[in-house]
Amino acid sequence: MPDVKVGDFREGVVVARGGSNVGVDAGLTETVKCQGNYGIGERVTLQFINLGKELRGEIVDASKISIYWGYRVTRSKFKLASTIERERFELKIGTSRYGTPVEEVWSEISKSLNSVESVLVAFGSPRMGLTDILSQEGKNPNGLFHFLVNTVSAQQVATVRTEEALFITLAILNAMKLK
Repeated sequence: MPDVKVGDFREGVVVARGGSNVGVDAGLTETVKCQGNYGIGERVTLQFINLGKELRGEIVDASKISIYWGYRVTRSKFKLASTIERERFELKIGTSRYGTPVEEVWSEISKSLNSVESVLVAFGSPRMGLTDILSQEGKNPNGLFHFLVNTVSAQQVATVRTEEALFITLAILNAMKLK
């Protein structure tokens, strides 16, 4: 069995149901038995309560613990500018090759990141940059974001692929949060 202790948290997926219990696949050789009424395929966070003959866990509300399980991507039925304006995030960061080089605002963003609970980070699409998308909607990105930054300021190409920008930006924001 991997290095798991009572009290540890794990992400898992419900793979079985029976009575008032569910079996959760948490990446171990056997499923973890938990109480609850969850559907098969549902993603849950559990805390180990017994590692004896039968693995037992308790399903917990992930928003109540301070563990980062990864970013969340959402899709909106509204245009981008409307979505940014409607969503209630304490910090909004836009990414663009036309933004301020991130190293110039590092300390300001770092201070902001460490004082908020919710952050929105917006990226352009594979076909159009963030400023171009917002321009088509008649919006100025500087009015929508607390920071509009270029996280790849030394880029030697016309555009950085969205999937590359995502990892680069999240790595930079993570480094800022650790400071």
